[in-house]
Amino acid sequence: MTTNAGGEVLSPRPSIETVGEAAVGFLRKLLNVRRVTVTGLSRTGAEDGTWDVETQVMVPNPAVNGLGLKLSREVLNPRVCVLKLDDALRVVSYAMRTGPGDEE
Repeated sequence: MTTNAGGEVLSPRPSIETVGEAAVGFLRKLLNVRRVTVTGLSRTGAEDGTWDVETQVMVPNPAVNGLGLKLSREVLNPRVCVLKLDDALRVVSYAMRTGPGDEE
């Protein structure tokens, strides 16, 4: 059992795979994404137990959807989403940026 300086019991540090899966699960559950690829993952806060996860996600194109056209395939735009998770796998923050080739 590991404790901090204040005597609180600390949970074990999650594996890289577990952190990546938590980030993907968050994006799929709460945002309207179709595909998620983890492109970077690093432990950034050894003392506060935080992880930075960078992903590429594919989201529906709002302009095409707004036209109401019947298409055989959905038009998707790439986005880069950066998340910060704590050791309890809670998302502390996230930011979505436009991806390469997106003109919005």
